[in-house]
Amino acid sequence: MEGRRGPDLFLSYMAHETPRLAWNRAGAASTNLIHGVYLKNPTWAEDLAANWQNPATALSAELEGRTYGGGVLKMETKEAERTLVPAPRSAVDPDAGRESRPHPRARREEGIKNAAPAGRAVNLRRS
Repeated sequence: MEGRRGPDLFLSYMAHETPRLAWNRAGAASTNLIHGVYLKNPTWAEDLAANWQNPATALSAELEGRTYGGGVLKMETKEAERTLVPAPRSAVDPDAGRESRPHPRARREEGIKNAAPAGRAVNLRRS
């Protein structure tokens, strides 16, 4: 795949519990066994991958995806685009990158407000 950059994120195609979204920090290429996600704003990749791991996104993925026998959840690209994810802090707070990030324990205590500032959410299509 010469001349083409790797995807910003990888999204699992099928999952037994919850689909996984992983930040592609290394810029690796992938096969068609996993979805490659390219963002309009690649600087959001790390935050989107972290924000994906929450109950609201798991519910959204469950509603958008298709469930097959044995509880396997399949995510096609259109279904993944409709899955809601808490907005990255930099998407709603222009000063977010200038401050140091809070300790993970502090984030947990602040609850979902820290993961989704101002109650906003994005989907992968608009990212």
